[in-house]
Amino acid sequence: MTNKIEVFRPVWEEDNQANSCYNCGTKFTFTKRRHHCRLCGNIFCNTCSSYRITASHLGYHSAVRCCKECYQLEKEGIEAKSNLKEAMQTNFHQLLKALGIENEELLISDYNLLFEKLANTKNRFDQEIAAKAISYLSFDGQNHWILVKNVYLTQINFVLQNSENKKIFDKIKLTVLNLSMNKQFQPRLVRAVGFQPFIDLLSEDTEKFKLLALTSLADFLRLNEYIAEKLLSSECVSALVSADFPLGANQYLDRALSIFLYSVSDFKRGLEELDTHGAAGLIVTLLVNSELMDIKLNAAHVLHLLADRPRSRKLIIKNDGMNVMKNNAINKESGKLVRLSCRILAKISIDIPESFIQNQGISALISLLRSKHQSDKSLAELVIPQLFTELENSPMWLKPKGLKWLVRLIKSDFPLIQKHAALIMVSQAASNENKIHLVCAGVLIPLTELAMSDNEQVRLAAKCARGMLLL
Repeated sequence: MTNKIEVFRPVWEEDNQANSCYNCGTKFTFTKRRHHCRLCGNIFCNTCSSYRITASHLGYHSAVRCCKECYQLEKEGIEAKSNLKEAMQTNFHQLLKALGIENEELLISDYNLLFEKLANTKNRFDQEIAAKAISYLSFDGQNHWILVKNVYLTQINFVLQNSENKKIFDKIKLTVLNLSMNKQFQPRLVRAVGFQPFIDLLSEDTEKFKLLALTSLADFLRLNEYIAEKLLSSECVSALVSADFPLGANQYLDRALSIFLYSVSDFKRGLEELDTHGAAGLIVTLLVNSELMDIKLNAAHVLHLLADRPRSRKLIIKNDGMNVMKNNAINKESGKLVRLSCRILAKISIDIPESFIQNQGISALISLLRSKHQSDKSLAELVIPQLFTELENSPMWLKPKGLKWLVRLIKSDFPLIQKHAALIMVSQAASNENKIHLVCAGVLIPLTELAMSDNEQVRLAAKCARGMLLL
């Protein structure tokens, strides 16, 4: 009786949670139907999910529907693996003959001999040949069930821990990388050899190795809480942040960061590691450079959570995050991106209040107050008192742009903003010189109207401000 292969497929997004395409933002209607990508589980329109590809590692042995990003990921992974295999294929049989193995179809005894040669530290020549042969065998998934035998994984781990020969070390790392592509054996592989081979590959010069290693690390985070927590306790995040990825690797990097975020709900470690290792700046860069809307959304979602932390807020600001969020806050392609950007703007306002106001930050707060989501309104109601109280005596309000904003704030539809705008005028009107600027800006008429407001706090603040100006 054969064991059933366990497949780790992504959880499909619920139909009622998606009103528009995850990629292009097209609204779903009776004729514009929803379609799930079989590889990531997100919902797309027919056009954005029109790609087809096989994904045997997910249990799909014939071509299935997928989105453009997943199609590119799978295709690049297959091509990278095929190129590496082709490069080694020509010498494989000569390698086996050099070790005394003449069988074209390898027997278990032949595998045993290969690993004995690999573990033989006295004969480096045999070690190198065995390492090359084993790495070649690992390209063929049919060999995986043999290569992941406990005794072989123990020997592989021994070589990784003790070998000083770079040629052998690199071949065995490649073997581990190939074995990691088989999702059935990932838990066993992780427990036997850990994550260091994959982390080491992130610093390699070979771009394909980097991308394959990153894909494996991303897959490991999906397995279970135990494995994900072990990975986050390693140097993985640090290696990820410092790795020199080409621009085209954004989608791989986004996948890894998204899965870190996915893991947070279980044990609250992902964000801590991303914050500690300064990943916020990297994510801002990813948000700017990516052309795919789903990558932008994932990056913005991570930044939104990181923006609660002082260290990450500083990195967002340092990497021009204010302007990036301001531009995204008026993005008509995705309402979700606008909402996330406004939330990030509101959070980083704590560290740069004056720059926030001058860079259309008030518009972001108003957008949050108008949101149909209570969490957005709650965030704005939390930020506004803190922000405006800190800026009550700021000279920026007396500049032309600041005076215009004060008038707009008084005329706004939100009592919370109206009250704080009136309180700002109370503070500014303490100086006779300031009164002239405020009166000339035309604040008396809207203040008079505000003094008749139904909201008691607004009414009192407006009367106080008006009285100060008329003294």
